Amino acid sequence: MKKEMTKWQKFCLGWAVFSFCVKLVSLLVSTGRDRSDLTSYKETEPPRKEPIAFEICSVKKQAIVDGDTMRVTCGDRELTLHICGVDAPEIEQPLGIEARDYLRSLLSEEETILVSAFDRNAEGDLIAHVTAGDAEFIHEKMVRSGMAWYDEKFSEICPASGLLAIAAKSAKAGKLGVHGDPNAVTPWEWRETRESDVQ
Repeated sequence: MKKEMTKWQKFCLGWAVFSFCVKLVSLLVSTGRDRSDLTSYKETEPPRKEPIAFEICSVKKQAIVDGDTMRVTCGDRELTLHICGVDAPEIEQPLGIEARDYLRSLLSEEETILVSAFDRNAEGDLIAHVTAGDAEFIHEKMVRSGMAWYDEKFSEICPASGLLAIAAKSAKAGKLGVHGDPNAVTPWEWRETRESDVQ
């Protein structure tokens, strides 16, 4: 009788498939194929940092703070993660609540996730690549749907930044979500304005 795969085995298989796809896309980009479909292509793909942490965690829908931030439980620790390469509207901005709810819709009520953390942002949150069950690539879905911008300043540390650039170009072409308003203020510009007002 064929034994059913455990959840951990499915995770490992999913991660292996995803890693292979990322390497394949990076190879295609580096050899010059499909270069017209990239928004911020660099002639030489930057070196990737090694993860500073690699863990299996869980996240509940209500612990998703906004469209790019979530509080997760890893064993007996609670961590705050910022999704690598993604910057969604702040809750106070137009589409901020919609972006949060869309991210929640991509996960089950209590999802097991694979976390690869690469750095920390100014707030001390871990900048992490997050893979949900069946190798669900939520970063790409957030950007492709227009529910978040592709944050290029993390392109040198985030895996699959090329895929995010392609997703961003697709969302802009379709004027989806945040790209539907030509006067939309990016979240990083919005935060700078708020900081200036405080000072």
